[in-house]
Amino acid sequence: MLKGLSYPLEVIGSSLAFSVNADVVRNAIKSVLQTRLSERVMRPSYGTAELVFNVANNASELNDYFTQVLNDQVKSVYPDFEFQVSTAIDESGVVTVSVLWSTFDSPRSLFTLTL
Repeated sequence: MLKGLSYPLEVIGSSLAFSVNADVVRNAIKSVLQTRLSERVMRPSYGTAELVFNVANNASELNDYFTQVLNDQVKSVYPDFEFQVSTAIDESGVVTVSVLWSTFDSPRSLFTLTL
């Protein structure tokens, strides 16, 4: 059984809330995609580069970038994590990242985040 702190951090009573199994992986995906590089003092290489949005010209480049980030930062911790990334950019420049993912004990699930 996987167990970790909930993301975002949540206090229940006088202790921190925990996530279990599929929620741990879902929270890891969300945490990596919502954290900017150097935002975490003790883990400066954790997260995604904010400048990626300025240098990526299309959804395909962003898709490749987010795939690499998830491989490096989530799959390295949860080796049974399987995923497929799909990225879209609308006319106003809003980026939507969809991750179709699964682990050894959870069926395929879709996680979508708008950045």
